[in-house]
Amino acid sequence: YLNTRQRPNYEIDVRSRHVEDHVTAGADVAISPRLTIGMSAGRLRLRYDADAQFDGTALQRTLNRETEGLTVSVRHRLTPFTTVAARVENLRDRFEFSPVRNSTSQRIMPGVEFRPQALIKGTAFVGYRKFVPDAPNLLPDFQGLVADLSLSYTLLGATSFGASYRRDLTYSYEEIQPFFIDESVGVSIRRALGSRFDVQVSADRHHYEYEDIVPLDGPAPPQRLDAIWYYATSVGYRLGTEGRIGFGASYIERTSNTKVFRDYDRLRIGCSVAYGF
Repeated sequence: YLNTRQRPNYEIDVRSRHVEDHVTAGADVAISPRLTIGMSAGRLRLRYDADAQFDGTALQRTLNRETEGLTVSVRHRLTPFTTVAARVENLRDRFEFSPVRNSTSQRIMPGVEFRPQALIKGTAFVGYRKFVPDAPNLLPDFQGLVADLSLSYTLLGATSFGASYRRDLTYSYEEIQPFFIDESVGVSIRRALGSRFDVQVSADRHHYEYEDIVPLDGPAPPQRLDAIWYYATSVGYRLGTEGRIGFGASYIERTSNTKVFRDYDRLRIGCSVAYGF
């Protein structure tokens, strides 16, 4: 259960109240000491407040939805630190106030998982997604590459390098541009300063490639492309193994090829507290 004003991505500038209810149940079966097969089913309900608006659009009209999914996974442990895996997912999206956005998706994601004790840590999955709208005469389909990669490497126990890459379909608040392909690349460096202090720097780039509702007549409008750059640096104090208090600055810049009012840049200075368990 999540009740928040946190923005879902860099597309929506306002912090609007929304609630997420997410339920998942599943089971893993060990076929052998190295081979595991799993199955899970889940449901996500997303609801925005009735007065939540951005750019003249009621967010509940375009984003309120229910997603049901079924996932089958296969994992094979190659070494004590490395596991190869594959996930097959079937997703069904149903929109409360915009049924034209209803769709079904299939996603196949093979990849590899590295345990925290490995030389390279994290996960890397690259696959294929087929997005089929219920109203193909109005909503464009999508077939193509999707990815979810997050890896890190620690040099001499003091300097950590991180890299991430993600590509997938994301729903938009825009009524005539119902979704976009979000392709993001990120890098980060963390340097330990003694046993407790550290300094971090990071850079991320997001590329939003929008898809328009299929025009009933006339030529299609030019495709909208947004680019977001995000830079951050901070000095932190470690709290145990999973906590950190940081003070730093971040800078964000966004440009759009079709909407001038979407361009902006901003510098922020502040502090953060993070704790994992």
